[in-house]
Amino acid sequence: LFPYTTLFRSIYSTKQPQLQIDSPTDGQTFSSKDATIDIKGKTDAGVRLLLNERVVLVNGSGVFQTKYSLANGDNTLTFVATDTVGNAITKEIVVHYNNPSL
Repeated sequence: LFPYTTLFRSIYSTKQPQLQIDSPTDGQTFSSKDATIDIKGKTDAGVRLLLNERVVLVNGSGVFQTKYSLANGDNTLTFVATDTVGNAITKEIVVHYNNPSL
């Protein structure tokens, strides 16, 4: 009756993506005139990564690098990596910025 057969493959996974923050480290203090820091790390390729609800680009190897402007005092950086099936991992670090001009 039907000359063609279509095969569908479903992928089900409950495994969280990996998320490694290389820089900065939790509790790190910055005190340069420039309040912008480099953020670097690695996650799984193909995940959606947010830093304080802003999208961070992840390359095909899962490596990411972005810049972030700090406010004076404590700054909470919340990272959320979500894979294509909706599994997510959240990591939070706090860094401190001492503005030398104040």
